[in-house]
Amino acid sequence: MSTNLDTIITELNDYLAADEVTDPIGYLETLQLRLQEFAGQRCTREEMKALIGEGIHKGMRINDATEAYRAVDRLDDKTWDSILDFTVYGLSTVKVISLREES
Repeated sequence: MSTNLDTIITELNDYLAADEVTDPIGYLETLQLRLQEFAGQRCTREEMKALIGEGIHKGMRINDATEAYRAVDRLDDKTWDSILDFTVYGLSTVKVISLREES
């Protein structure tokens, strides 16, 4: 995957100048991923799980969902990690989120 912005722009211009544009949606999805990667805006799977987990915990505290907060808080780490992993898997499968490979 190219991380040179000039190359990405040149490829985009070439694509748009082509006589026959094929699969514009697929191309735009790929372009979006390349630009996100270039900008360093994509999370790894573990970073995304941490963000979602923190959001759930904070959201329950702020919205006074004490019972739900305590139920999640009682889960062992492995179970909570599995729940978050499944959530991230589902979101990435339907392309709601895009993940960066672990380094």
